[in-house]
Amino acid sequence: MEKEVKQTKVGVNYFEVTLHEMITKLNGFGICDSCSTPMTNGYLVPILNYVQCDKCFKDSGVQNNCYEEDKEYEEHQTMLYKQALEK
Repeated sequence: MEKEVKQTKVGVNYFEVTLHEMITKLNGFGICDSCSTPMTNGYLVPILNYVQCDKCFKDSGVQNNCYEEDKEYEEHQTMLYKQALEK
């Protein structure tokens, strides 16, 4: 199934992920990489290599900053995560 790539208002890519996807496709534990809170749904931010809870995602710099010099790396990371999530 195709996984939708979403963008913040400033253009940073992210995916909405479930606990099942975190565990089976990303080899994670369903814990926020920013605050270590357990979560059932989260936001995967390819440029950061982070899965964040709702609070941390809303408070993070990806809501306000998008650097053009990071776009090539971000697109590469987004493609890799998209492939992993669609397996």
